[in-house]
Parts: sequence; C-alpha cells; structure tokens
Amino acid sequence: MILKKNVCAFLLVFLYLGTAFTQPVTTPVSHFGFNIGDNYQLATFTQTEAYFKKLGEQSDRATYTVIGKTEEGRDQFMLVVTSAENYKKLEQYKKISQQLGNADISQDEAVQLSKMGKAVVWIDGGLHATETVGIHQLIETAYQLLSRNDDETKRILDDVIILMTHANPDGQELMSNWYMRESNPEKKKHFQFTQVV
Repeated sequence: MILKKNVCAFLLVFLYLGTAFTQPVTTPVSHFGFNIGDNYQLATFTQTEAYFKKLGEQSDRATYTVIGKTEEGRDQFMLVVTSAENYKKLEQYKKISQQLGNADISQDEAVQLSKMGKAVVWIDGGLHATETVGIHQLIETAYQLLSRNDDETKRILDDVIILMTHANPDGQELMSNWYMRESNPEKKKHFQFTQVV
C-alpha cells in the first residue's frame, strides 16, 4: 500500500515537472492582439520589450538581457536563444568566441577552438524607424525558435547561439505610436511614413 502511494506521488510529480518544462511560450497574437504581419498593425517598443521579457521567463531556450541604453533612455535589449543544453556551457562558449576573435592565436589553436565552440549569430531588427518589418520579423523569428520542436529547429538551437537584438527601440516607439494613433484602417492606407522622419 505504501509503495503504491509512493509510486502515485512520484508519477504526479513527474507529470507536473514534465508539463512545467514544456509549457508553450506566449504567441504573438495573444500578447499583441494581432498576428505579426497583419495589415494595419504595428507593435510598439513597449509591447515588444514586454513580450521579449516574457519569452525569457517562459522558455529554457532564451535569456533576456539589457546591453545598454538608447538616446531616449530605453533599454537596448538582447534575447540570447540557444538550446537548454548549450546554456549549461554558455560561459565556456563565450570564452571560446573571445579567443577566436583574438588575432594572436595560431591556426592550429583556432581550428581546435572552432571544434569546441558554437557558431554565434547576431540577428537584429528595426534599424531605421520607418522600416517596420525588421523588428516585426525579429518578434516572429524569436517566437518560432522558442515554440517549434521539429528536428531542424532543434538542430539550429543545438549548433548555434543566436543573439537577437533590437537595433532602434526609440524609432519603433515613435513610428508605431504615430501609425497606431489612427484606428481606422481606411485612413491608414494613405499614411506616408516619411511624414514623421
């Protein structure tokens, strides 16, 4: 009887932990109220920042970090995305990348280090305020990398450390607030982004 209770308790804990680590990340539509790419919709920086923080909290594949301040005092954020397994050795991979970037190591050392390290890829979005697709692709790409479990996505996350960085928080906030001030899609059809630049 005691064994049966212990087995049941173990199974309940196991099931709980299993679901805790496989909780889906929040979809863009449930956070922003629209799908990324929907007509007449732009996310503001405030919404985007909150979403990336949420992704960092929800996924063991992501870490939200601030790398500096913008001219207007907003946080310049970066979402580090890779497999949960790579996070265990992230400091080691960082040191390897720093060594590989150093010009005074030998070719043999570089070859050895490259076998031990991971590829590091920088993806940014939103450089120019009126180029609104850039930051929106970053939102969608982050969601896809953190929510998909197909073999190709897992391979990418195992092989690569991705640094997803917002290039222009001030510009996104300015442009999106200006564009979203009008709720009527018919009027938005005639907006010209050059008016605010």
